[in-house]
Amino acid sequence: MREVTAVTRNSQATQSGILQGDIITRMGTIDISNIGDLTKVMNAHNVGDVVDVGLIRRNEHLTSRRRLIRRRWLSAALVVYTSG
Repeated sequence: MREVTAVTRNSQATQSGILQGDIITRMGTIDISNIGDLTKVMNAHNVGDVVDVGLIRRNEHLTSRRRLIRRRWLSAALVVYTSG
């Protein structure tokens, strides 16, 4: 998966902790290697579902739990909270 190239200031993606440069590697049990994989996973879930999201940030592998609150923009779809 390509890295996140931009996150709009004060967006829902920003609120969820997604940063420019992050690489989304997994959603739930599905490995994400391209935008098609991400789209499939997003289409398989409903707004309000909670999924574990794996990402790489500055060469560190992280996992956090995200609530899906909208689908219109994939870059803003993983939002609301991080459990840690």
